[in-house]
Formats: sequence, C-alpha cells, structure tokens
Amino acid sequence: ANNVFKIYIIGYKTGGGSVTDISDRPFSIVAPTPQPSITVTSPNGGEKWQLGSTHSILWSPYNYNPNVNPSGEVVAYLDKLVNGNYISMGQVKDCGKASIHWEGNLDTCNSGTYPAPGDYYIRVVNNQTGKWDRSDRPFTLIRKDYLNADLKVNNSDGPVTIPAGGGAYNVSWTSNAEKCSLYNGTLGKGDVDQQINNLPPSGSRFIQLATPSNGNTDAYINLVCASTQSIEGGAYDEVRIDWASIPQPSITVTSPNGGEKWEVGKTYEIRWNAKDYPSEAVMGAVLNDQATGYNIRTIIENYCGGNNSPCVNPGDGFYKWTIPTSIPVGTYKMRLICMTKNSERACTPDGTTTTDPNVHDTSDAPFSIVPPTPQPSITVKSVIPHSMSACQSSSYCQGPIASIVDANASKRWWYPAAWKANALIEYANEITGNYEIGYKWVGDGYDPNCGGDIYVSQDKINWTKIVSNVGAKEMQTYKGNVPFKYLKTDFPSPDYVSSHYGKGRCGWVGIQEINVKKHQELGLNRARMQVASASSALGLGVGDTKMRLSTISSALKKLMEDIKGLLK
Repeated sequence: ANNVFKIYIIGYKTGGGSVTDISDRPFSIVAPTPQPSITVTSPNGGEKWQLGSTHSILWSPYNYNPNVNPSGEVVAYLDKLVNGNYISMGQVKDCGKASIHWEGNLDTCNSGTYPAPGDYYIRVVNNQTGKWDRSDRPFTLIRKDYLNADLKVNNSDGPVTIPAGGGAYNVSWTSNAEKCSLYNGTLGKGDVDQQINNLPPSGSRFIQLATPSNGNTDAYINLVCASTQSIEGGAYDEVRIDWASIPQPSITVTSPNGGEKWEVGKTYEIRWNAKDYPSEAVMGAVLNDQATGYNIRTIIENYCGGNNSPCVNPGDGFYKWTIPTSIPVGTYKMRLICMTKNSERACTPDGTTTTDPNVHDTSDAPFSIVPPTPQPSITVKSVIPHSMSACQSSSYCQGPIASIVDANASKRWWYPAAWKANALIEYANEITGNYEIGYKWVGDGYDPNCGGDIYVSQDKINWTKIVSNVGAKEMQTYKGNVPFKYLKTDFPSPDYVSSHYGKGRCGWVGIQEINVKKHQELGLNRARMQVASASSALGLGVGDTKMRLSTISSALKKLMEDIKGLLK
C-alpha cells in the first residue's frame, strides 16, 4: 500500500563482504499535525494599567493536560509602535508569580525601573510551537502611584502607641481608587473585624485595637484600595501600631538585707519596695535557714483573711514581725514573694504561675537572729501614800477637796464624794535616758477625763509634771527622758472636777497601776515592776461610799495598812 515503508540497511566489511538488516514491520509517512494558534486576550486594546500594580496577561487557547499553550512554554514581550514599526521594549517578567502576572518589570525582576508611561502592545510567543500573537490595539501604561491612599489612626500617620488592654480608635482614609478594604493586624485571623471590605474611597470609623497575645510588640493597620474600571490598579497605606510596654511587677527586700542582728522576742519591720503589682496581689514571706538551706517558717501567708493570718498588700512596704522564741538563733535570709491572694499564682499581669525573679526577692546577704539582750533592772525602793483626804459633809465638801471644786457651782447638790488617793514612789536608782511609763487609774467617775497627774523628781523637792489630767481606765503610755528617782501621782486639776451638774462628774480617783520600761541603744528592753492589786472597803462618813486603792509592787501591803491608819 502507498505510504507503507521499511528501512533496509547494508554495511560493508573491510576486506570484502557485507552485512544487512531490514525493519521487522512497515511504517507510514503522513502529513504534519496542525499546531494550535495563540491569541492575546488581555490587554487587547484600550486598557489602562497602572505601573507597580499587578496585572494579568492572558491568552487563548490555554489548557493543561493536555497542554495547550501552558504558561511554562509562553513568554510575553512589550512592544511599542514607532513610525509604523513595532519595537520590542523587553521581555515581560512575571517575577515568580503564576502565569504571567506583571507589575512592569522588563527583562530583570525587581529592577525598580518601569517603562515610561504611554501606549504599548503585548506580544505572546509559544517557544515550543513558534506560534505568536500581538494585542489588536494599544493599551496604556499609567505612571506608578497615580492611584493613592492615605490612612490615619486617631489623625496620625503613626506609629501609634496604645496602652495595655487596647481600646477603640478612629481610623480615617481617603483614596482616588474605587473601593477600599481595612486589615486590622492587632486582631487574630478568624476575628470578624480583622478584615473589613467594600469600603468607600473615603470615610472614617472606630475599630478595636487589641493588645498582642503572641508576644509581638507591634502590628499594622493596612488600607488596600483598588480600581477596575477607568484605571486598573491599586493603592496601599499602613499605620504601625506599637503597644506600650506592660509594667512587670517587681519586689525588692530592703530589710533585713544582710548584717542585721535581730533579737528573739523583739518586734522588727520587714521592709520592701514593690511596684507595678496587680490589685489582687498580696505578700508572702518565708524565713530561710542559711545553715540548712530550707525555708523554716512562713511569716506572711498569701492564703490570708482567715486563721488569724492578715492579708498584707505589697504597697504597705513593711510588716511588723515579733520574733518568736521558737525560732533558733542563727543566720537567715528573708524571702519575699508577690502572690495572688489565696492561690498559687504569682502576681504577674497574666496571673500565671511563674518562677519569674521579678516577683520575689531574697535578702542580699544573711542576717542574724540572736538571743535577747539582758534586761536592765528597775527596782522600787518604797511606796508611800500622800495627800489623803475625804469629804466631811453630806451637803458639800470642804477642806482640801474644796480647792479642786468649781467655786461658782451651786451647793444644793453634793460635790463629788472624792478624795485624793495617791502614791509616792522612790526607786532604788535614778532612771535616766529614754523610758516609757505605763499608767492606769481607778475610780467611780465615768467621765473619760477622770484621771490624774503624774510628776517626777530627782530630789523630791523640784517636781516636773509629765502626765496632765489624762484619764486612763485602760493602760496608757508616756514616753520621755526626764531623769528621776521619785514619782508621784496627784488628783486631777480643777478643770476636770465640777459639781453634780458639771461636765467632769468625777468621783474618787486613785492610781491603780504604774510600770516603767527602760530603753537601751539596741532596742527596747522591758523591766516591769510587778504590780499587785488590792481593794479595801473603808467607811469614810459619807453614806456607804467605799474606796478601792491599787498599789505598786510588794510595798502595796504596807501601803494599804498606812492608808487605813490615815483614814481612821
């Protein structure tokens, strides 16, 4: 049959002879298969493309599997018609984008230079088939940035710093493009407000800016505007958002911080500096034994508010701690911890359990807990009564008591059935330096001013008043440093005693208890005179008025006998 062939091969040997072979089966020779054409569809005339924006060069037919003009076989060129001749300006570079998506680069990607604005044609060539086509009519390249966009956050081009917690901020924009979209980089993907589309070319609105959850320190609000009608292209602007640094809580031990000597039984202030702690934070404190390395005692409990464990706020800056006798003498460090109340969470901004060293601190060096300093001795030598007197009339008081009663008061009611019941105390040694005197009165008056005066002297001749007209049914304290060897009490001055209708309304008043505490340079060393209390029902000729007198130390026994003798 026609167009059916076999190949016959013959080979000649050197020196004579030959070898031959022929095709096993016949083959045919046919006419060539027609190659598909290629036609530019975009840009094909009249388009206006802004340089710098991404545009798609399209052609047909176009297909994969089977391949018909696939993008891997097709290249594009930019041509310009000059004086009736087409001049190639360079190869269109898609710069790694799929198909041929072009921003304006020629021959080299990211060259930064674009062809001059003007009218051009696109020519596409299939390098495998040799087929090619050119735009039917010219299209126009528009200069880069012809389309523009301007974005502001709170009227600022940025950066804009927002505080922890974020907030609502005003964004405004303008553009000569057709429509815009906002992208909120402070929100996570999937948030409904992360992308806002179909916005007009100008406008404003409030958006929520959030603080980061991924550890970033900044983000961007992006404005993307586009046109597809008269000019194809886009415009872009952004504003950077910075987050104000979130203050991290910190705590620093200031006392004891090394070298201190604290005595067992005394009260000291544990002190610290704390800042940027959350409102629910409380302090914890533990005592660390330097000999063993163990925390041996919890001093301030973060599980607080019950079981006699008070809550201590970091802002207090100190806590008074009386060292119990159960604490062994030795060297220690104080460890302070900022915690969340009644939990194991540290007082970090996010409230998580952490070993962050900012939320705890330990004394820089050890301090010592030492035995108490021996107490100084204050000895009472004698206690005697003085100035004892009583009312002598059932109508009104005369004699010594009259001088302390309001002279202008009416006599139609009794004056207070009062007498002086005071004590003169002599101490074995003169008391000098700083000291405290504790005192307490007893009597039948119920006015809070029903108290007496206290005097001190070195010679029992010249007296200095140190307590004046102070009522003290409960123990009160006077602190002073006037040296003395003698101490006496006296009845209140006239300002504190008046008639039955008067304001004072004090009855009889006497001293119930006095003690002296001596201060030393290294702290307060207490020496208390043991005070016994006694009462005696003494008939004084004023109805069934009775007197109760409390005295001091072992001298009370003798004092009571002396008082009885004076009142007979």
